[in-house]
Amino acid sequence: MFAATNAAATLKKYGSQRDIEVHVYESTAKLMSKVLISGGGRCNVLHDTTEPLQKILNSYPRGSRELNGLFSKHFTPHDARDWFVERGVVLKTESDGRMFPITDSSQTIADCIYDDAMKNGVIVRKGHRVVKIDVHCSEADENDSTHVFDVITQNQEDVGHN
Repeated sequence: MFAATNAAATLKKYGSQRDIEVHVYESTAKLMSKVLISGGGRCNVLHDTTEPLQKILNSYPRGSRELNGLFSKHFTPHDARDWFVERGVVLKTESDGRMFPITDSSQTIADCIYDDAMKNGVIVRKGHRVVKIDVHCSEADENDSTHVFDVITQNQEDVGHN
């Protein structure tokens, strides 16, 4: 959901000559269930952004190597903090450096991401487990091509998208 809302926001910001939609497929009836249970239901959003990057990475026992490139090149901890704060989420830092919404409720984070996704036109399909995606390319002209995605869900529904 987070990636989808940011992709949709980028498309809106920079515009597109084509009609491009961003879709999220969720196999269950509930969105962001892992967000809702993370941090004991409080959602540990990130680690103290005033600390050096290496200390932040050391706070993630699994995945610190993978996060290094993400945190240093693409979407820094400061970017993450700013993203939530710009959308009205007040974050607090606990003594061990973990950051949570001040509400101590992961629902705050889920609602923030969901509301931003809806604002940016993300199309959400609950109860649709994706089993296959076929990509078809056709040349629109010599400098451009069109990609069509045929998304097949568990009930064999083909929901093709440009």
